[in-house]
Amino acid sequence: MGYCTTTDVAALCTHLTSGCPSFGSDTQPTETEVVGFISTGSEFINTLLLGHGYTIHGSTNSVFHTMTQANALYAAALAERSKTTALVAPGENTRADMMWKDFERLMGYIGIEMGGLDLSTAGLGTDQAGPYAGGISKADVESIESDTDRVVPRFVRGQFRFTGANRPRGKSYTG
Repeated sequence: MGYCTTTDVAALCTHLTSGCPSFGSDTQPTETEVVGFISTGSEFINTLLLGHGYTIHGSTNSVFHTMTQANALYAAALAERSKTTALVAPGENTRADMMWKDFERLMGYIGIEMGGLDLSTAGLGTDQAGPYAGGISKADVESIESDTDRVVPRFVRGQFRFTGANRPRGKSYTG
């Protein structure tokens, strides 16, 4: 569920609704598409908020109306982008570009920068461990190698050794 309605989006781009107060099945984009834009926008905003350590409280917080406007700008930018034609020159500022900049500016006003997202705070995580190069001691290595549930390593020591190459001896790498 988004922070705004299709009527909020239509208020920002009345030319897409031919003056009607909202989107419908006969508009381009359709109401269903705009609802998808709204949903995507609210999820993006929530991810930004969670990534900056905020919790989502719904309509009871004091910045809800700001989130409504930000969500409407996000959805309006996507609605405008869906109508962008091939006649747009590279680097040209379209209505969609201007609405996206307004969205970024509004998020910046409340302290949410548009940098990288920390998706782990939004409930996403990885189930992959980082790379493992072996144990610290010989006993660690032997313990790990004796584990029958262990995944066989893809690389082993000496795997890429070239038999004709000089081998290092001590501190010198010459033959």
